[in-house]
Amino acid sequence: MKEIKKEMIKIFHIDKLGFDMMGYKFKRKGDLSYHHLIVPCRLEGPVLFDNGAILRQNTSHDYLHIIERIDPDIFYAITSELIDENILRKIEYKNLSKIRELLLLFEREHDADTNKKGEYILKTNYIEERITMAEAEEWTR
Repeated sequence: MKEIKKEMIKIFHIDKLGFDMMGYKFKRKGDLSYHHLIVPCRLEGPVLFDNGAILRQNTSHDYLHIIERIDPDIFYAITSELIDENILRKIEYKNLSKIRELLLLFEREHDADTNKKGEYILKTNYIEERITMAEAEEWTR
């Protein structure tokens, strides 16, 4: 595991919380990945604390990239919340709540969208593997 990822997991208490910076549950630290926030990987963005978020690879991370491709406005709004968490060095309820609101908006607007193979872009685990807002409130106190 990259040192920056380990450091971020520790600072944000992600291993103790049991969810990532977007509120997605995980079982193993190995499920987590580093997501470039400000300067993307495709533009050779640096792997630095201030340019990253810790997300669960097969849910929030993959889902966020789908959102980026389909609805850039929602993507940038979620990214803004992740940047706020990063600046605070803390996952806060208000950020998780706004992220949830944005995800629900995306899901309402794109619930029938399919990919080139005709498969729905919204996967069950993108919706079911999030913490509840009651859990978010309790765990981020």
